Amino acid sequence: MLKLSRPYHVAAAVLLAIAAACLFGPYLWMLPEGTHVWPQTDRLSLAVNFYDFEFDFWHPRTSSLESIGGITGVEFPIQPYLAALGGLIFGRDNIVAVFRGLDVAMAVLGFWYLFRIVFERTGNFAAGLLPGAFLLTAPTYAFYAGSTLPDPFSLSLTFAGYYYWLRYFDTSNRFADLLWALAVLILAALIKTTCALHLGAVAGITLLYAFLEPNRFTHWQRLQFLGTLGVGLALLIGFYLHNTHLNEEYQSQQFLAVPKPAEGVETWHEYLRVVKETWWFEYLTRTQYRILLVCSVVCVALVYRSWRLHLRLLMLLLATLAIAFLFYQLMGAQLAVHDYYVICSFLPPVVLAVVMALVLVAPLVRRPWLRYAFSGGLLVLSGYLVHSSFGQLAGRMSDDHPPVSIGYTHRWMRGGADLLAKAGVPQKALVLVLEDYSPNMALVFFDRRGRNMATYLPDTKLGAIVEYMSAFGLEYVIMKQKAYQRLQPERAALLENFAPVVEQQVVVLRRLHPEQRAW
Repeated sequence: MLKLSRPYHVAAAVLLAIAAACLFGPYLWMLPEGTHVWPQTDRLSLAVNFYDFEFDFWHPRTSSLESIGGITGVEFPIQPYLAALGGLIFGRDNIVAVFRGLDVAMAVLGFWYLFRIVFERTGNFAAGLLPGAFLLTAPTYAFYAGSTLPDPFSLSLTFAGYYYWLRYFDTSNRFADLLWALAVLILAALIKTTCALHLGAVAGITLLYAFLEPNRFTHWQRLQFLGTLGVGLALLIGFYLHNTHLNEEYQSQQFLAVPKPAEGVETWHEYLRVVKETWWFEYLTRTQYRILLVCSVVCVALVYRSWRLHLRLLMLLLATLAIAFLFYQLMGAQLAVHDYYVICSFLPPVVLAVVMALVLVAPLVRRPWLRYAFSGGLLVLSGYLVHSSFGQLAGRMSDDHPPVSIGYTHRWMRGGADLLAKAGVPQKALVLVLEDYSPNMALVFFDRRGRNMATYLPDTKLGAIVEYMSAFGLEYVIMKQKAYQRLQPERAALLENFAPVVEQQVVVLRRLHPEQRAW
């Protein structure tokens, strides 16, 4: 797949890898930070528990015992599984670095395939680098590309699938490329369900070609294509049924993904309000919006000149626009909350618009001096975009990134695992975390398994906490100092049931009479 004999391909891979290493390297060993730590810790928890529970791929677990044994259904968990396997080589404490590094490597792979799509149609090295630089600069994408979420990982596979599909139709006419495209897109759809829409688009366009051009495929090729597509659909349906079984059997609700369509114009207005106040310049930067506007104008102005030559790329662009609209219809009620939902839905048409504009413009730049100026300008633009991404990512990873940073709830949990280790809390001790809504966030930071209580103190009385811990065999309770102060009116009863272990900004109490563990 990687032809090292092509120096431009190798040079692009090296440049993209260096840029990604410099950008993401300082954050590889950090536990989840920034926006949406909740889902990031859910995914990291899967990797840690694969490592701790003998790599049982078919029974993924998290640290939260809100489901039986922590077992839960989840989209094809190849990322956390590979990260856990990396822990065998680099150690359990480095699983987060392996996880982040794996996602960064996949991001580079996606940039590289975008490079190939452009370069192999224009012969312009600088033009090939721009789509990857553009995507790397998108604050939301760059932030999650080095995290633990599956969206950027799956998007990179989607770009790889696009490349092989386009290569089959535009250059190679090798049927193996079409099968490669299907296989990669099936994997992308397994990892992130949203990408099933891209698989459907590619399969649908290919079937249309088979109908309009009966001689394109032999009878055996038709059978191979339909068989591969059928296997992919069977895998998607089979894994969905497997997850449904796990969620029902083990009473899990951690990764339930159900359509939440926009209901009425009110949802649309609310989404626009939140996007304007919070997400508009998190999706793309001001410079990127200007680039997108220019690329859109170029596409509209020039596509009529060579639409037949780039028909498949144009069809992909139109298909991804339709996918973005369809995704809003399916999940519009959650778009205002989850910024990462745009990665596999709205970013593909944005990136393909940049690709299409470059492919349309490059052949028009014929004079040597103009080609040099054009390439130099694109290199400067790519360099500027990559340079600006450092500040964008640093902001997203910091505590001072309003308005999204206002709602960060994990600050008090930092260093929790070291705190418990120094206090002598056993690694296998089951814990209860008070006033935490996320199933796994605190449990990942404190590196323990257990449960959480989201109810507000003092509305929840001490007796209810003791009863809850007794029912599930929880040995330690962890809370913020503020929550501990709210329990002080019941201090006499508190000391009858608990022995203080840590009384700092984080308070850890050991239950004096622990009951049998539930699981």
